[in-house]
Amino acid sequence: MKVIKNIFAITFVFAIGLCQAQQYGSTDFEATGSPEAHKAFTLGLLEMHNFEYADALASFEKAQSIDPNFTMAYWGEAAMGIALSLGRGCDSDNA
Repeated sequence: MKVIKNIFAITFVFAIGLCQAQQYGSTDFEATGSPEAHKAFTLGLLEMHNFEYADALASFEKAQSIDPNFTMAYWGEAAMGIALSLGRGCDSDNA
């Protein structure tokens, strides 16, 4: 019974770790555009550098929708296209 309790406790702790929000480092990347678009762009930049390419692409697209003149959001989308075309960040479902 003690072994089962230990297995349950370990599994529970592991599951809690998986449910926590992703935490990234920080960056200070200056760019022109609306503050809301810059926030989405910065998140995309952090996601990109943490190999979360699908999330990064979504963040760059969100920045574009907030401010269509925010050029760096298009740069981010292009960078994700290059990364994905080279096979980086490509999972078995998309292969």
